Amino acid sequence: MRKILVLLSIIAALYVPVRAQYFEWADGFTGPQNRLNEIVGSVTDSEGNLYFLGSFSGHANINGIEFASPQLNTAQICTVLGKLSPSGELLWHKTLASSNYGCGPRGIVQTSDSTLMIAASFMLPFNNGVTYSSRNFVYYFDTLLTEDDGYLMPTDSIYAYGVMAFVTFDLNGNKLEQHFLQMAYEDTLGHIIRERVGEDPYTRIPYTRIYIGSFPVERLTVDNQGNIIIVRQANDQAIVLCDTCDGGSRIMTVRNGEIGALKILVNGTPRHTWYPTHRSDGRNFQIMKFSPGFEDLLSAIYILDSTDAYTETIDTSHVSKYFNSIETDNEGYIYIDMVHLNYPSVPLSNSDTLRLSATDMSCCVKYSPHLKPIMMYNIESLDYYSDYSLITPEGELYRFCHPNWYELNGQNSHVISYRGDTLDLNNLAFWLRLDATDGSMLAYGKAPATVETWFNGFHKRFVVAGNRVFGQIKYVGTVEAPGITVQSEPGCWGMGLMQWDTEGHVIGFTDFASRAGYDANGQTHLVDSVVYMTGIVMAGATFGATQVEESDNGTAFIAKYVDTSLMHPYVYSDPRQPQYIEWEQDLTFPLSDTLIELTATATSGLPVGYSCDDTTVARVTDGVLRLLRVGTATVTATQNGSTYGYYPAAPVTRLLTVHQEGIEGAASVACGVYPNPTQGDVYISTTNEPVVSVSLYTTDGRQLSVRMQGNSVSLAPYPAGVYYLQVTTPTNTSRHKVTKQ
Repeated sequence: MRKILVLLSIIAALYVPVRAQYFEWADGFTGPQNRLNEIVGSVTDSEGNLYFLGSFSGHANINGIEFASPQLNTAQICTVLGKLSPSGELLWHKTLASSNYGCGPRGIVQTSDSTLMIAASFMLPFNNGVTYSSRNFVYYFDTLLTEDDGYLMPTDSIYAYGVMAFVTFDLNGNKLEQHFLQMAYEDTLGHIIRERVGEDPYTRIPYTRIYIGSFPVERLTVDNQGNIIIVRQANDQAIVLCDTCDGGSRIMTVRNGEIGALKILVNGTPRHTWYPTHRSDGRNFQIMKFSPGFEDLLSAIYILDSTDAYTETIDTSHVSKYFNSIETDNEGYIYIDMVHLNYPSVPLSNSDTLRLSATDMSCCVKYSPHLKPIMMYNIESLDYYSDYSLITPEGELYRFCHPNWYELNGQNSHVISYRGDTLDLNNLAFWLRLDATDGSMLAYGKAPATVETWFNGFHKRFVVAGNRVFGQIKYVGTVEAPGITVQSEPGCWGMGLMQWDTEGHVIGFTDFASRAGYDANGQTHLVDSVVYMTGIVMAGATFGATQVEESDNGTAFIAKYVDTSLMHPYVYSDPRQPQYIEWEQDLTFPLSDTLIELTATATSGLPVGYSCDDTTVARVTDGVLRLLRVGTATVTATQNGSTYGYYPAAPVTRLLTVHQEGIEGAASVACGVYPNPTQGDVYISTTNEPVVSVSLYTTDGRQLSVRMQGNSVSLAPYPAGVYYLQVTTPTNTSRHKVTKQ
């Protein structure tokens, strides 16, 4: 059972203004097993409505309302766009479903204050009279289309099944504009590759068609001019039939120089042709920038350049495994974030100097509006992956990263640094705040836990607003934040929302009481005093009074969290209080095997630690003193404070005197001091031995400057009070309590 310890309310009150924090509502969405339910994107409007884009099975529902009409009777993956009111009511939803294969959502962006665009891929079950089965349909955002309806849409004119749809809606769910993108290839002579002659595998009807390559969009965004910028996988190859080939087919690729151009088809019509200036790679990505409505292809580029000079020495067939994010700033610069799995020295296309780093597993690259790479913001570490890169209106770039747990099995083995600045991390997710212009580091923050933390999944969005940074995290061990300490269940991941200020101080944590497994895809949005969170949980989670149930195929969730302090600008104030150590114990002992418990206490109530500067005289273990030989040493009591409760206390030292058994500090046998009390001078008398040295200490262990003149010591320079005079002879050391009046 998770243990939650709420610290004293006065500590929290000193840290932030009085505020209300609570979950107003949460909803979960599940469907048939083996069909993953997840939310891949979400946006909010100025009124606090939430628009979500998700991948759901045909029978998934919210509040009893099924996303896809029951008569569709499909277990295939559906794409669903929905709108929730600030109170959590489903206002409308639009579903894209097909009887053939799944329909995959690829992204959602706000194109204006009143419109939003989604991208989704799907397969047509029939095309030019050729079908994949005898019972086909497409449920295209409110419209049910079957074979009897004839051609589905303009894409039918190219005799192909696969399509990527870009659909613009108003905030009431009305379709305003739609465009369908596909890709064909030209050979080096400029001919469309169309030699795919065969028969439909289901109907056995012969057909000939242009070979259409895949157009899988990984991410999309829209700049401030309305231009559409997408990143697509670029495994550009066409399989054509061949009478003389083994297996009756061969692959034509850009890599081998057989594909001369990529032809972009919009709404079934070839509209744009792009001639690569750099050769593609087996796992490359491509950035394409279109004008609004896809009227013009403004620019395109492969991200990696695998020219002969590099393919001869480096296998780049698996470079760029993950693509994380694409964002634009107010001036049209583009920021991409991807994981490249440590393939060194592979250059970026259109760059003379920028290359993937041998000391980083991922990268963030800044491109000009014309897609020329101009800067990289790389973290020098083999132990961390990128998650996302976020550009703010103020021109600050945030990079979010998590440890590569699978590679290192939870044990970092390298120093993590950014441009020479070492980061204080230990298996912890973290973010960097950078100046996007020169790349300098302004601050960084980490998700603190005693064992390990991750950011919650990949396709997520973090929020930076009001001098705050928000992100969902997964954690193992104990997480501490102002006013709360949370511990994950044994052998499980916990999950929650963490809040920092932009200097990296943790200022809040809200736990979801989850037993996280493969939880992922957490989106976070801030509207006034509301934080909207989405994601997927496998083992259930708790949001206030609402329990989201576990599911074998994952439960997509949306939760609304209210924090009234978000209405005010945040200014960091150190929440810690002062503390001090009290220690009046006399440390004069005869040498023996007796263990002595040290009795210093801290006013905070936190445990006190001890150290001894001469471990040949005595040793301290867990607050217990063990005497070893006759002599003197200094014992120091310390209290290092807590992250959010108390400052470190000033150390307190005490003089330890260990003498022979039966000799009480040697004072009565070998040494005496007088007068005591004194008004200034103290005289020392010894028995048959000279004085080797004298030392003077205050009651808190501070040593004062003093020297012996004849047989006296002067306390005249010091104020009235109690002092300790230590006298050392050739065979003995004694300590005497002296009072100055």
